[in-house]
Amino acid sequence: MSGSVTIQGLLSGTTSGTQYVGPLTITANTSGNYESIPVALSTGSNTITVPSWAVFCIIIPSTTNTQALTFGGLSLSLTSPNLFSLNGSSGSFALTSAGATTVTVVFS
Repeated sequence: MSGSVTIQGLLSGTTSGTQYVGPLTITANTSGNYESIPVALSTGSNTITVPSWAVFCIIIPSTTNTQALTFGGLSLSLTSPNLFSLNGSSGSFALTSAGATTVTVVFS
């Protein structure tokens, strides 16, 4: 059984008025694999291993997180989920934290 993640929203207060986004869908891996793991990040670079079947990753910081997080040089939201599409091949990525904190990493 395969699932999906769907993103849909309404952007208001923009310079060009109200804009609708989506729905945008990322289809989950066809085997229905799913993994949600809490990851205790230390200060500096932390290696996150990507399962070979993963087609997306969601990095979910705590809603009370105050530590800066970066992914590939990009600053991530301190407290909101961050979604990345993947190409379905194994590997790893570095998640850098300004201090000790815990995030949940979801793969599907």
